[in-house]
Amino acid sequence: MKIQKIADVKKEAHKAITQFQTGKITKLDLYAKGVELTLKFNDLMDSAASDPTYYLAKDTAELLHVIKHFSC
Repeated sequence: MKIQKIADVKKEAHKAITQFQTGKITKLDLYAKGVELTLKFNDLMDSAASDPTYYLAKDTAELLHVIKHFSC
């Protein structure tokens, strides 16, 4: 999936958490996905004014925090 909006990051973060909780990915895989998504999220936040899904930023940041917590 090509990530272009904050909503896309949120969807991918939720998917990664679910995959980890169901044993489909390892803690290391979750960590790597979290890093990738966090970097993309930060890039999107730099141009957030033009993102129609900006209102999801707080929820997305919270999901990224959950990934960080689970993968440490």
